[in-house]
Amino acid sequence: MIISFTGAQSTGKTTLLNLIRDKNYEFNYVDEVTRRIKREYNLPINESGGDITQSMIMADHIANVYRKGDHDVTVLDRCAVDGVVYTQWLYNNGQVKKATLDHAKLMFQMLISSYDAIFITLNKILSCSSIFKFLRNRTIIELFPTTPIFSS
Repeated sequence: MIISFTGAQSTGKTTLLNLIRDKNYEFNYVDEVTRRIKREYNLPINESGGDITQSMIMADHIANVYRKGDHDVTVLDRCAVDGVVYTQWLYNNGQVKKATLDHAKLMFQMLISSYDAIFITLNKILSCSSIFKFLRNRTIIELFPTTPIFSS
């Protein structure tokens, strides 16, 4: 089972991951990829990102889905939703090429069914009780609207 958080920067994704980790659940935990890309490769991220950054981020999202761990449940700090949304924003602002956007969309389409639940953080941290209830019940929660995520 793969569970992820998604949302804008500084909305509490890492805090939630750490709160769950602190409960000592026997899960695999994967920290956020974007900061690692900046730290390890010194590439610009978020609004300053470009083609290489977004390609590396999407590659990490692929790796996270196929990452083998010791436990049946994996909790991700971010997922392909974040990668494709940022890539779309960067494309809309002339910072990445259409080929990069098309690749991100393709990777997103290939990965989205791999996630069992995606929790969206908004302007404040989500209540952990709904996440813990989900983890206990192992129920898939639909969080995506029926409208398309992408604009052309």
